[in-house]
Amino acid sequence: MTERRPVLAVTMGDPAGIGPEIAVRALLDAEVRAASRCFLIGDARVFERALAVCGLAGGRDAARLNQVAGPEALADQAGVIDVIHQETADPAVLR
Repeated sequence: MTERRPVLAVTMGDPAGIGPEIAVRALLDAEVRAASRCFLIGDARVFERALAVCGLAGGRDAARLNQVAGPEALADQAGVIDVIHQETADPAVLR
């Protein structure tokens, strides 16, 4: 069967703002996943921090990031957020 869901790329927005938190929550949403094959573009370290801020890191039901080279490598699994990592924002210096 041919996959008919469109591919949706989401950027992190302002790494010091609420964009990363909104992005990780959106990409874990069942309705978003049912409607598209989605992935993030941005600094995976910032997205890891966003998962922690949202209470989605650690624990038994924790979400996790899966770094991919491009959309052709999407894992497309529940609880997994595919991300094309671009080391652009050092989380250690963000306020």
